[in-house]
Amino acid sequence: MTYQHSNLDPAMGAVADLELAIMSHQMLDQAIEAMTILLARSRHRRGRQHLRARGMLLVGDAGAGKSTIIQHFLDLNPPEQTLDGIVMPVAVVEVPPAPTLRATVDAIYAALGYRAEKALSAEDIVRDLTGKVDLLGVGAMLLDESHHILASRQSADVTEFLKSLLNRLGCSMIFAGLHELKDLRGSLQLNRRLFPDAVLRPYNFLNTAERLEFMAFLNALELHAIKLPEPSGLANQEMARRLYAASGGLLGIVTKYLSHALLLAHLRGLRCIDLDLLAEIDASWCGLAAAPDDIRFDDDISLDQGVDVAGLLAQVGRARIDVPSNPFKCDAGLVFDIYKTRAAQQVVEPPRRRLDRRMRGTGPDPQKAFQ
Repeated sequence: MTYQHSNLDPAMGAVADLELAIMSHQMLDQAIEAMTILLARSRHRRGRQHLRARGMLLVGDAGAGKSTIIQHFLDLNPPEQTLDGIVMPVAVVEVPPAPTLRATVDAIYAALGYRAEKALSAEDIVRDLTGKVDLLGVGAMLLDESHHILASRQSADVTEFLKSLLNRLGCSMIFAGLHELKDLRGSLQLNRRLFPDAVLRPYNFLNTAERLEFMAFLNALELHAIKLPEPSGLANQEMARRLYAASGGLLGIVTKYLSHALLLAHLRGLRCIDLDLLAEIDASWCGLAAAPDDIRFDDDISLDQGVDVAGLLAQVGRARIDVPSNPFKCDAGLVFDIYKTRAAQQVVEPPRRRLDRRMRGTGPDPQKAFQ
């Protein structure tokens, strides 16, 4: 079948409903609560005085759901057009890879809708940003991919500069990134300004309460975001166990599996998402797409009456499923071993520079980094 754009619209609409849905679960709710407290703290005033700004770390593996939480936080606190101009409760800064101090400053200005003047000194930049944050009503600055700071040759300078901003901007700062981001607490002055971390991790399938939370998440997805003619039973413990093993328990990866399964179910006219469909997806993603040999080169294909030629052709291009290593087709006794193998593979730390000892004490002079 040749698909046209119009053929794909209904399927892509279903995928969008799933991927853009926000499903409440304990870690998401706790992270949003902590971020909301920081935002409220920075916006509270008593006359001319306000509470000192604080920061926090939002950490988790890729696929743990950081992007979902950030988007949900933005949806809850969108920019508003007022008579006096735009009010921006939350500004999201995209921290570039291995950022220099200048690149970090440029990213902060861009998040606020401005361009940094190259001639400004470090002190002038802090003063200028303070004015812009006040003008826009920014209550929280969220620095996404903050772990990139650790790979920078100017990591100490960047961190010292961010500490200065936290001290003087008056808005809270949320640092989001991978687990190594916790090294930012190596700066004693910054550490004293940070609230407890919001850590996104896989729910523990070996703990009764956390298994129930994981199953409740799957049930919510099926009830509210997966609209197929028949129930898929995602929250059934056997299905949940296999989804957990395939994804390492990371909710973002779970959603990725189900999103692709939902797309294929719509395109193929399937009535639900089953283990066969998920096994095919897992095999195609794990590099086992090559069709296995099942006929000798010198042999002829039997085309006698009764041979299901259409069925054979339907298998062309389908991923080869290796049953013992596929979490959706393997024997139940192998699922836990597959989970342990995949969970270990996902814990891969990229090369990075650790924060230097200069971060302790007063730190370097950020001004020098601009010269």
